[in-house]
Amino acid sequence: MQSVDFLSMHPGASATVPSFAVITPRCHHPNGVNATMMDGSVRFIRNTIAMPTFQALGTRAGGEKRSDDAF
Repeated sequence: MQSVDFLSMHPGASATVPSFAVITPRCHHPNGVNATMMDGSVRFIRNTIAMPTFQALGTRAGGEKRSDDAF
C-alpha cells in the first residue's frame, strides 16, 4: 500500500461545498494498521491482506463475505 492522499479541495476551504478525500491507511504499528469498522469495532489489518479483501472492507452493503482470519 502507498501513503498517498487525494483531496477534492483543501479541508475547510468552504462552509457550503463538501470536500471528498481518499486517505490511505498508515500507522506506526509494525506489520499493519488499526482500522475502525462501521459497527464501531477496531480491527488490526495486517500488511499481508489481499488487496481484493482490503477493498471489499471499504465498501458499504456490498454483501462481501469475510472471515476474521482474512485480515
